[in-house]
Amino acid sequence: MRPVKYLHIVLFILVMGCKDPIPTPEAALLLLPEADQRCLYVSVDSAKARVVFSWELALHTDTYTIKVVNLVTQELTSIRTEEITATLTLDRGIPYRWEVISSSELSDKETPSESRSFYLEGEQQFSYVPFPAKLVSPQMNEVVSLNNGSINLSWAGLDLDNDIDSYAVFFGTSEDDLEEIATGLVDSNHSVSIEANTSYVWQVTTRDELNNISTSPYFRFQTAP
Repeated sequence: MRPVKYLHIVLFILVMGCKDPIPTPEAALLLLPEADQRCLYVSVDSAKARVVFSWELALHTDTYTIKVVNLVTQELTSIRTEEITATLTLDRGIPYRWEVISSSELSDKETPSESRSFYLEGEQQFSYVPFPAKLVSPQMNEVVSLNNGSINLSWAGLDLDNDIDSYAVFFGTSEDDLEEIATGLVDSNHSVSIEANTSYVWQVTTRDELNNISTSPYFRFQTAP
């Protein structure tokens, strides 16, 4: 009987080992507000408005967490929902960035969607703060090779007024020691001197013709040995 008992144990282990893995929640596909546009809203008063966010159903997902960042103050607003739509009351006259995090009761993994920016118009607004510059290269946490001891930083600017006046670049080895290394830039790129095997942080501010200013997130990158 002992060989039969051991055979049952082995079969049980094999069956359990062949079970399908727990699926990871899929990323939600964002619908509204559209990327880099003025969004549709319901006015609350001259200072605030209700914005409806929507996205497509994500597979293997039980709940969604929507995160909205005020790109002027960096204040985060978030709510959790089982629906594929949510309504938030936000300050007007501000650019925002939003994303949706997919979660499942069966998995400890969470999956973020892409992030999008939009502008929530103020009352009788005739001037818009530029969207924060989108840092293009080097990408976040990228490892880059030296090119004659320098690297070209590049980014993309966007302003609904199309009146961007200039950019400024901040650069250093950490967020605490960033220095303004270039200002009044018209082109969206700038070459900087770097050393091998070193971590760097960079950031770009955008100024329009009415002196409205926006600030990009920090990006970090590492140079190869």
